[in-house]
Amino acid sequence: MATRRLRTGAAAGAFLLLLSACSGTVQEKLGATQRVPDEFQVVRRAPLVVPPDYNLRPPGTAEGTVQRTTAQDAREIVTGSASGSASASSGEQALLEQTGVEADPEIRRKLLAENTELTQIDDSQFLFILDWQRENMTYTDAVIDPDAESARLRGEDAAGRVTTRRVSSETVTNPGGG
Repeated sequence: MATRRLRTGAAAGAFLLLLSACSGTVQEKLGATQRVPDEFQVVRRAPLVVPPDYNLRPPGTAEGTVQRTTAQDAREIVTGSASGSASASSGEQALLEQTGVEADPEIRRKLLAENTELTQIDDSQFLFILDWQRENMTYTDAVIDPDAESARLRGEDAAGRVTTRRVSSETVTNPGGG
């Protein structure tokens, strides 16, 4: 009886040891968790084409459908050269014609050029902006002595007044007294 328990315990321990060597949690490996698809790796697929007759056709691509892979799509996105994927479908073209709006097909390129002009400045413009900001950063007031200012604020607080120093150095007292 003791050897049977020992064997069962050893088998369970070996199973758990092998299971812990796998990546992921125990619940995932046993199928107890529901796996949610990654929203960034969802692949769009071409629509199904119903043949004109329901007879079995030889394998291959159907006429009028283009089989694309995600690698081709990624390559086009990275290189910026679209092989006809940017053109509108016949339904989209009909909708645009019904609206009566003439859309500029080069609008993205024009907006990119305009934004690039705004973000790229030369050295003279940069130095002008820097000097303009430097004028705002210079302080003309004298440096405040922290000990004297602390003593002044304590005296004002003990008197129950709130004061604010203005440029004209007049003192404004809170009428509420505190």
